[in-house]
Amino acid sequence: MNKTQDYLRALAEPLRLRILYLLRQTPLSVSELTQVLAVSQPNVSHHLKALRGLQLVDSTRQGTVTYYFSPAEAPLPEQVQSFFGPLWLNLPTVALELEEVHSDRERLALVLSKRGAEADHKVWELWRSLQPDIPFTREVLLNGLPRAALAVDIGCGDGNFLNLLRDSHHTVIGLDISSKQLALAQQSHPALLLQADAVKLPLRDGVATSVYLRMTLQFIPDGTAALREAWRLVAVGGCLSVIDSARVGLLSSTPNAAEVGRLFSGGHLRHYRREGSLFLLSVERRQ
Repeated sequence: MNKTQDYLRALAEPLRLRILYLLRQTPLSVSELTQVLAVSQPNVSHHLKALRGLQLVDSTRQGTVTYYFSPAEAPLPEQVQSFFGPLWLNLPTVALELEEVHSDRERLALVLSKRGAEADHKVWELWRSLQPDIPFTREVLLNGLPRAALAVDIGCGDGNFLNLLRDSHHTVIGLDISSKQLALAQQSHPALLLQADAVKLPLRDGVATSVYLRMTLQFIPDGTAALREAWRLVAVGGCLSVIDSARVGLLSSTPNAAEVGRLFSGGHLRHYRREGSLFLLSVERRQ
């Protein structure tokens, strides 16, 4: 029972919930967290230590600085998985109920803007390496690179990813099977939102420059069908990017060209990597 109480306390403490929400958005250092949360550094360090003890937060070192992040799929103990797992996956929605989180988001934007202005490319490269399917929006915003035409986010949930896509694409479409999640997305991230099943999408072939599946396949009974349906939307020269649990078992640990060809006709594997319990996949359509 003590272990169960530890996990419940993690989300019952508002400051810890705010920290987890922020670290789901982007890796941050203790100094950056202190600025965003407007609390003391010892306070932040104390809570990070507790969250790391529960494996809800991990870290990586970049030069002399340690950056903390919160994996979407934490390695939860079996005895807490049944009740805490769903809550953990929906943490961004839960956290948004805290009034302080909205101020945190404003301060986070300022911190990241300052980071970009200082051309701290190492940190952004870190974020790309952790989740390379996320558009490197600083290349678009700071260097004036052209925006891509259309992005489709399949399983967009509460829409947290849509703003990043909007920075680097002219048009963004979010799709989700849940009307409740789409309603939440509409409140915070105005965009073209459609209710749809991931294996039967209401969009024509080759419509999108970029298609994203983020932590979605594990909830779909036929993951292979969902991948092929997502691939159907990708235009020639466009890309499908996937991040999900390695346990979905749709690809081998080191997929080869033949395996990629069977799933993605006309596709070229641009990137495949395993990071902890996740796999990260990027496939370009060449014909």
